[in-house]
Amino acid sequence: MNHSERFVFIAEWYDPNASLLRRYELLFYPGDGSVEMHDVKNHRTFLKRTKYDDLRLEDLFIGNKVNIFSRQLMLVDYGDPYTARQLGSRKEK
Repeated sequence: MNHSERFVFIAEWYDPNASLLRRYELLFYPGDGSVEMHDVKNHRTFLKRTKYDDLRLEDLFIGNKVNIFSRQLMLVDYGDPYTARQLGSRKEK
């Protein structure tokens, strides 16, 4: 596995306080198990790259819900063509 490899997903999170559906770019780095999140609408970093042991590559497929720091994110799309090519065959089980 390439240590600089990263997978990008578009994830949605329902914000109950604002009653809004927020979209994030979820980046997962399998080399060290770290995650990073960017707010799609505001083009800002939401979560700096940080190690997160509770997320595995097997959890990342379109239609799955993943918990990252107590936020339940729904994976709705691939964030880049590389991710779609590498993980596109892994659909919802």
